[in-house]
Amino acid sequence: MVILYSSFLIDVQSSYQSGYTQLQGAKRLDPSFLERFAIFSREQQHTQQSSGAEGGAGASRAINLVSYVEYQKNLRLVIKSHREALLALRQFWTHLMHSHTSLNHLTEDVRNIDATIRQADAVYKMVLSRHAANVSILRLFAKFLEQVKHDPWQSAKWL
Repeated sequence: MVILYSSFLIDVQSSYQSGYTQLQGAKRLDPSFLERFAIFSREQQHTQQSSGAEGGAGASRAINLVSYVEYQKNLRLVIKSHREALLALRQFWTHLMHSHTSLNHLTEDVRNIDATIRQADAVYKMVLSRHAANVSILRLFAKFLEQVKHDPWQSAKWL
């Protein structure tokens, strides 16, 4: 309903500012997949209008759907690799907290941490090369740099 109201404000009343404010509010309401796509489409339309680009109606929607699905897939991939790196760190600290810890377990955990961090870093670089202006991916990468790689200075540069 909020998405429809924001579309009404933008299209009928030509109140772009309040319409996009309502749209940002709709993003915070935990929308379903179709609602997220409607919000994404509206944001893409706003981006195209602000840049002065006008595309064909049918082809533009198909391209927007494909780009949205690709973005969602890349976002899930980034979150998965970030989570795996955090889980590897947790596993290391869990083994370290035991009273009887084997050095072999710790060296295996350190290797696992290094491998997951390298993999997550490669995934982030690949996704950022495609979606360099996406704020949510940039924030996730900054959190990755700060929490996993322990590099707050590099993290601050990305924000």
